Amino acid sequence: MISTVVENKLIMPNAKLNDYQVLSVIGTGSYGTCKKIQRKSDKKVRVWKELDYGTMSDSEKQLLVSEVNLLRELKHDNIVRYHDRIIDKDTTKIYIIMEYCEGGDLAQLVNKHKKERKFIEETFVWKVLHQLSSALQECHSCTKASTVLHRDLKPANVFLDVNNNCKLGDFGLARVLHHDTSFAKTFVGTPYYMSPELVNRSSYNEKSDIWSLGCLIYELCSLVPPFLAANQRLLAMKIQEGHFKPIPNHFSKDLQKIIERMLIVTEDRRPTIETILTSQIVKRNMTTINSQQQKTSIDQSGTLQLLQRKEELLKIREVKLDEREQELDRRERLLVEREHTINNQRTVLSLNPVASKRNIYKSYTDKENDMRRNNILDNRTERALRFLDQNHIQENRYRGGLGLR
Repeated sequence: MISTVVENKLIMPNAKLNDYQVLSVIGTGSYGTCKKIQRKSDKKVRVWKELDYGTMSDSEKQLLVSEVNLLRELKHDNIVRYHDRIIDKDTTKIYIIMEYCEGGDLAQLVNKHKKERKFIEETFVWKVLHQLSSALQECHSCTKASTVLHRDLKPANVFLDVNNNCKLGDFGLARVLHHDTSFAKTFVGTPYYMSPELVNRSSYNEKSDIWSLGCLIYELCSLVPPFLAANQRLLAMKIQEGHFKPIPNHFSKDLQKIIERMLIVTEDRRPTIETILTSQIVKRNMTTINSQQQKTSIDQSGTLQLLQRKEELLKIREVKLDEREQELDRRERLLVEREHTINNQRTVLSLNPVASKRNIYKSYTDKENDMRRNNILDNRTERALRFLDQNHIQENRYRGGLGLR
C-alpha cells in the first residue's frame, strides 16, 4: 500500500510508466537509479530518478516529498527542469522525470582533465561561477516566502547541457528556511564541501552554499578540492582553519580573490550571492567573456556566410558546366550528321558525277544554312562550300552554252 506521506503530499500524476521507453542506465545511488528515457509520443529524451519509497523511513519520505515539491517550484535556466512524476503503488516506487543533460556533470569533467593532465579554461570557470550564482540566487531569493538551501553543492550535482551550460540539480538534501527561522540545525552534505559552521555543528544559513560554491570553483581550477585530509577529523580541522593553497598561477588574480572571499571561515564576512553577482570582479570578467563569445559568434557567422556563398557559386558553376556539356553533345551530333552526309554524297558522286552535283550542291547549301544558324560552321567546311559554289557556276555556264539548262 502506498505510503500516506507520499500519497497525501503529492498530487497524483497523469503520466504512466508505459508512456516512456528506458534507453540506458546513467547511474545508481543509495536510494535508487537514474535512467535515460524517451517519451514515446514525441520521442523527447528525459531522465527519471527511480526511488523505492517502500523501504524509506518517515524522515526519508519527507525528504523525498520536499525534493519533488521543490523541483516543481524552481524554474530557472540554470536549474535542472522538473517535468513530471509517476507513482507505482504496486512496487512502492516513484519516478521523478527531469530534464536530460547531455554533457554529463562537472565531476566527470574534472576527472577527464585529470587524466589528460590539463587544466580547465578560465573562461569556462567564470561561466560556471556566474551560472551557479544565478541558480543559487533563485534559491536564496528573499522575495519569496521562503529560502531554499541546496546543502549539497558539489561537482557531481552540477550538470551540463549540450551547449556546456550549467544546471544545478539533485535537491535531495535541500531544506526550506522560512524567513522567521533563518537558521537550520541538521547536518548533511559532502564532507569536502562542508562549511565551517556545519563542521562545528552550528546553525547555518545560505552562506553555507556560498562556501560550497567556493570549494567547487577552486576544484575546477586546481582539479582537487581546497581541503584534503586522510580522515574526517583532520578534514574538519583544515576546514575550520580555512587555509588552502592558491590556485595555479596561470589563473587570474581576480579568480583567486573571488575564491578567497567565498572561503572566509567567518560566515558573516562571507559574501551573499547578490554581492558576488554584482561585484566588479565578476562583472568585469563576464563582460570580457561575453565580448569574446560575441566576436567568436560573429566570426563563425561570417565564416558560415562565406562557405554558403562558395557553395552557391559551386552550384552555379555545376549548372553552367552541365549546360556546356549538353551544348558540346549537340554540336558533336551535328558534326557526326554532317560527316555522314558528306560520305553519302561522295558515294553518290562517284556513281553519277554529273547528275549528282546539283543534289550535292543543294544538300550542302541546306547544311550550310543550318550550320550557320547553329554557329558551328568551321573554316574547312566553308572552303568546301565555296569550292562547290564555283563548280556549280561553271557547270551552269557550260550547260547554258550547250542549251541544256
